[in-house]
Amino acid sequence: MKYSEMSEDLRTKVIESKNLELNHIQLELSHGRDNHFRQFVDQWFCYKNGYVTSTGSASWSKIILNEWYSEAALEEGPKGSIVQKEHIVPLNVITETLRKLRIPSIDEIEDTLIKTVMFATITKEENQLLNDAGLKDSMPAEYYDQTSDLYKDPLARYKKAGISLTYTTK
Repeated sequence: MKYSEMSEDLRTKVIESKNLELNHIQLELSHGRDNHFRQFVDQWFCYKNGYVTSTGSASWSKIILNEWYSEAALEEGPKGSIVQKEHIVPLNVITETLRKLRIPSIDEIEDTLIKTVMFATITKEENQLLNDAGLKDSMPAEYYDQTSDLYKDPLARYKKAGISLTYTTK
């Protein structure tokens, strides 16, 4: 749901919830913890992008086929049991990027999340291609190589695994 489509009360609640998730992340970082990052990061993404219920709760299921997707996943549709959503940049890479920030401000955390947190809907077979390429939880070496065309390209592991993704603006 776009912010412009929300009532003023709902929009305020969603923005406050997004900011609360950023505060949770900052608090976890300041205590050297990250065991709840998945929940905080995923909820931040939902609130930031309007993937919420009519009462303002984060709705992860609304991400499916509404961000990046493969053609195979699109053919299966959102209800297909062989379709799954996943972080384009693996969560542990996002976590390490956040950890490298020294006493990060909320703005630094959000800037990092904006650059790294994206979701793709792919099939289980495509997920296996990532696993087989050794890219389940990591980015390829080219992602870190300033001389590579894939340097800091969030889609680098998909490109290396031969998975083509399309972005939707639904």
